[in-house]
Amino acid sequence: MSSIERIKTWRYSSTVIQLLLIIAFAIYLVGEFTGVIARTGDPKWSVVYAYANSFLIIGSFAALSFSLVRSIPDRFYIFFVTLFLVYSINAFFTYYTFEFIVQTPNPSEYIQLCFKRMKTDSAWKVLFRKDNFFFTMALNLSYILTPLAVKGAYDTFRYMNRNFKLREENLKLELDLLKLQLHPHFFLNTLNNIYSMVQVTNKDAAGYIMRLSEMIRYSLYESNSEKVSLRREIEFLESYLELERIRHTPSRVTIDFTTEGEIGDWQIPPVVLVILVENAFKHGINTTVGRAWVYIRLQIKDRRLLFFVRNSKPIRPENKGQLAGGIGLRNLRKRLDLYYPNAHELILKTEPDCFKAILTIDL
Repeated sequence: MSSIERIKTWRYSSTVIQLLLIIAFAIYLVGEFTGVIARTGDPKWSVVYAYANSFLIIGSFAALSFSLVRSIPDRFYIFFVTLFLVYSINAFFTYYTFEFIVQTPNPSEYIQLCFKRMKTDSAWKVLFRKDNFFFTMALNLSYILTPLAVKGAYDTFRYMNRNFKLREENLKLELDLLKLQLHPHFFLNTLNNIYSMVQVTNKDAAGYIMRLSEMIRYSLYESNSEKVSLRREIEFLESYLELERIRHTPSRVTIDFTTEGEIGDWQIPPVVLVILVENAFKHGINTTVGRAWVYIRLQIKDRRLLFFVRNSKPIRPENKGQLAGGIGLRNLRKRLDLYYPNAHELILKTEPDCFKAILTIDL
């Protein structure tokens, strides 16, 4: 089983386990509230309250869990706003439900005692009166925050474990890169010397040599960082496409690259985008004898990056290499799983006249 398949299996198992725990927790809550509240008086409305309150607690827990994930690492206001809304909903639900039940024939003694302490003449005091706060905490929030703390500890452990794997993977990549870095200064200095020699006689060639030199410098040095600016990654991609335009004449190959949205200060892992483009040239353009094309679009919208690569297919039996990919695509999937767990999607598919690669990342 590949590492990607293991990750998918683990995620599926984790989701099933969490659902089973939530079901068990709901059953426990119903039994707990029913046993305490419906022990005296007419159990009809008390049992209805027990079930409704249990589902409210489960929903509140789910909302806080979701907001906690969305608030990390720099948007904690989302969690605190959600926490206030959850508290408000639970406080109003508890107060007005108890107010209704005490007016029914033969209400639960437990609810009567609770409402006697909670009763107030202002909706504002329902939220901020001391007795109301403590009863809401005891009846609802304690059942929400305790499992939330356990889940938070579990997620923290998983986050630390992911970071450890990420460092381990980066170390392997650095070691692989070091094997290829045979005297990089020699190569860069040689390119600079060639650039100086041709700068006067052929400015176009000098410009291409400079682009190649910058690409090598980026690959050897800047790509060692965990993340680089998206703007710098786009510059690297544009240099790559410019060099590909030298190899393929415009009359035979159409190369189009567009960007949409505000690039800003977003950062992504280095050499992520160019792998999909390189894959398009390797399996699509370079194996096509006649007319060919590749269209690339990068879009930034609502803190999400969409990278879309579409290239023509060779007129021959279907090439599965572009879908399967080589070491580059396998490493890309690994890195995306490590950097963006549950926050990315990579789709590779073939159509009658083209290949498509669609990468979505929640920044």
